[in-house]
Amino acid sequence: MTFPLDWSTKIHFMSPLFGAVLCKTTDPEKKLIQSWIEVHGISCFDVNPKNWKDYPNGIKLLKQPSPELAKELLEWSIEPILIGDFTSSELDLYKKTGVSFYFEKPLLKISELPIFPTTDQKLKFIIYTKDPLFDHQIQSILKSIGHEIFIEGIFEELVHKMKFLNHYILILDWDKIPTPLFKIAETFEELKKNRSFLLIGLKDFLKDNLYQDLKSGISGISNLLMPKEELIPTLLSSFPIQLEKNGTEYQKEIKRFRFEFQEKKIPIQISLEETFLESKKESNEATKQILNLFNWLRKKN
Repeated sequence: MTFPLDWSTKIHFMSPLFGAVLCKTTDPEKKLIQSWIEVHGISCFDVNPKNWKDYPNGIKLLKQPSPELAKELLEWSIEPILIGDFTSSELDLYKKTGVSFYFEKPLLKISELPIFPTTDQKLKFIIYTKDPLFDHQIQSILKSIGHEIFIEGIFEELVHKMKFLNHYILILDWDKIPTPLFKIAETFEELKKNRSFLLIGLKDFLKDNLYQDLKSGISGISNLLMPKEELIPTLLSSFPIQLEKNGTEYQKEIKRFRFEFQEKKIPIQISLEETFLESKKESNEATKQILNLFNWLRKKN
């Protein structure tokens, strides 16, 4: 296999999708992972849970993975990716620590492991759910495919930020709002008079007083209302936004967001549609390979 002389020069200064690899593999497979990363111009160090802090640069490759190690890496703002044969119970533990990336495919398909985020899509999102692990996973998905993300944990700061941004999509958990819902609905109505934004509202439809909550105005101000647990699967089915139809074979029915744009880049409407996932390759294969790293988050382990 040969590569052009400038193979890594154009991407060397890009930040990779992940900063550590937690692998359950054989030693030859681990070497293969290391080689694939280094081919992209990134230093990759074979380390262990005790000495990884001695390697501040490059990607850390660890063969003794544990949820505790994953949590420690995340606390140091190092994004881990899982590679190898993890059980459902193990994946559930990693998910609860906030891990977002998992390369599920056989190591013989290592060439399908994306290293860098895409940069061809530029939507802006603000996230307010008061759930740090959930926020982190949503951020990982959207940031990896080139979108701009702001996470807010204090409602007053969220409202302040909304006054200065424009043409964005707000993901808001209505069950985590600290003040009466009708007041917030009125506040957002006022903001929409001067700012353009779309609102994806998350709501527990089994919660007490649902009728009163809906009557408070949240269903009117929200472009969409949906259960929180449906957000990640729907996001993963919604990108890339514009698909080129490349055949008539289908796999399964899915839910996805449908965006409408003004001047090709300003989101002006969003709706939820049921459609079919095509089984043939799409034009934006790089984005699909990145999104495949999050497919495990759809599953109930």
